[in-house]
Amino acid sequence: MTASYQEADGGPQPASRPDLNVETAFSAPSQSVGITVMGELDIAAVSSLADTLSALANDHARIRADVRELAFCDASGLDLLISTDLRLRARGGGLTLVGPCPPLQFLLDTFGPAVAIELVTSGDTA
Repeated sequence: MTASYQEADGGPQPASRPDLNVETAFSAPSQSVGITVMGELDIAAVSSLADTLSALANDHARIRADVRELAFCDASGLDLLISTDLRLRARGGGLTLVGPCPPLQFLLDTFGPAVAIELVTSGDTA
């Protein structure tokens, strides 16, 4: 995975993370942010994404994550996505996943109704 974090308003940029690509776009009035995640989301990479999602969740009620270029996701990645969604839902928002890769889709299908994350099969991240 590659790393970058760009504030659409030109604000500060956290240090680069080698295993995550995050691009942001804001949408008023919902205070939403779109991100793109590429590469492999496994136990070795989950902490990098956790830091990014946590920072974004502090400022936004909705996160739309384009995961079409995510090549792999294991249970630790799914756990992070679920916990992020629950945190956002507690504030009246939520997490939307765009284009889950087959391994992530398998996990989502396996856990079915226990996972309330909104899924979109295609679309942009904004």
